[in-house]
Amino acid sequence: MAKLNLLPWREELKKERENRFAVILMFCLLCTGAVVFSAHLYMENWIAFQNSRNDYLKAEIERAKKANEEIKTLEAERERLYARMRVIHTLQSNRSEIVHLFDEIALRLPDGIYFTSLIQKDRQISIEGMAQSNAFITRLMRQFADSKWLSKPTLGLITVVQEGEKGRKYSKFKITFNQLTPETDKKADDGH
Repeated sequence: MAKLNLLPWREELKKERENRFAVILMFCLLCTGAVVFSAHLYMENWIAFQNSRNDYLKAEIERAKKANEEIKTLEAERERLYARMRVIHTLQSNRSEIVHLFDEIALRLPDGIYFTSLIQKDRQISIEGMAQSNAFITRLMRQFADSKWLSKPTLGLITVVQEGEKGRKYSKFKITFNQLTPETDKKADDGH
């Protein structure tokens, strides 16, 4: 007679396969969970690191902004000081010019002329005066034209004025000219 195996081997094999499948499934789920958890931790750490870098950069940007504002304030202060220094330097270099101007005018003034008014606006000078004759005015203008401190003399007007009923006649005149600063004298003044 043939041997019959009446044991439920198929069900046992099926259970064994189901158990093996469950174990493999659990192992895969655990591995997947571990990978997802480690990826989550890695991303959290990376985000935290990036946020700390962003915070550091923001703090550095704020510090740089404050330093930039401080630099702008210092530059404005420096420009203000430079402007004061330029004014002082200009005053120092120009302080002898008025002496040279009056000296030059006095040296160039011929006999027979006297001044009634002298007005200076920037570098332009206007003189009004009286002369015994027009020849003296012409001579004065030539003297001014030959000067290294004066330039472009221009005669504005000449009128004849008589003093008293039988007095002398004078020529009243107005001359304008520009003041110059010769470079050689300016360099010599800067050296002292």
